[in-house]
Amino acid sequence: MKEYITKADFVEVSAETFRAIVKKSKLTGKTNHDCQDMQDDYVNTEGVILATHEMIACADIYQVRRELFDNYILTASLKHAG
Repeated sequence: MKEYITKADFVEVSAETFRAIVKKSKLTGKTNHDCQDMQDDYVNTEGVILATHEMIACADIYQVRRELFDNYILTASLKHAG
């Protein structure tokens, strides 16, 4: 069963933050053939979409699930505090 997501589930991030989160979370990129624009979905081992990279005209839009972003920020702030 395909999981449908809403824009509210995601937050837009910089390319650098996106790459760091994808790497840290060990997500796998898959091209989304259902999208009218060019889009890569990044999924975990269960196939759940946790991040997207959408290419529209001349713009790249990087988005990650809000919970994943919040966890990334919390981990980064704890690392700097300690």
